[in-house]
Amino acid sequence: MENDLELTNLLFQLKTFADSLALQLLVKKYQPMILSLVGHFHLQFLDTDDLLQEARIICYQTACSFDPTKANITFGAYFKLSLCNHFRSLLRRENAQKRLLEKQVISLEALLYEKGDVLPMTPCDLELRIELELLLQKLPTLLTPLEYQVFCAYLHYQKASLVAQKLELSQAQINNAMQRYHHKLARWYQKNGQSPI
Repeated sequence: MENDLELTNLLFQLKTFADSLALQLLVKKYQPMILSLVGHFHLQFLDTDDLLQEARIICYQTACSFDPTKANITFGAYFKLSLCNHFRSLLRRENAQKRLLEKQVISLEALLYEKGDVLPMTPCDLELRIELELLLQKLPTLLTPLEYQVFCAYLHYQKASLVAQKLELSQAQINNAMQRYHHKLARWYQKNGQSPI
């Protein structure tokens, strides 16, 4: 068991008074372990700052639930285990979102086969369809995984609020991703000498 008076004091301050300074000092104390775990888990939809914030939340929750008299484990080991489990949960959730997204994405040909060829096939329309198909093939490399996920979900749900709900992201995250992919698509059209569809 850890016999650290400073740690015991920090845990007491957090449990009793929800002291933000105590949390800050506790996170700083375990920062090497936190950074190691953040580097170990590669999450596409959360950046390093998001993971560090998640670590602060787990540190607080762990400090509030830690009872040295009932546990035969040090706080550091307990915190590391809790944080590792939380990051694994985030990774499972991210992978589930990717699988859901892959099910929702269908090719233009499959859509036309399913719903019928509703586009008139003039030479101009055929050229437009080819450009659209080329763009759809480039999207996974042109956009970040989050932007691509939001783009595909928006095609399916057609409302930003529904996209936020289905992807379990905030409205601000959805709006930011949409704004970024709009700019990237506009730049792609400018670079390739084509006008936006």
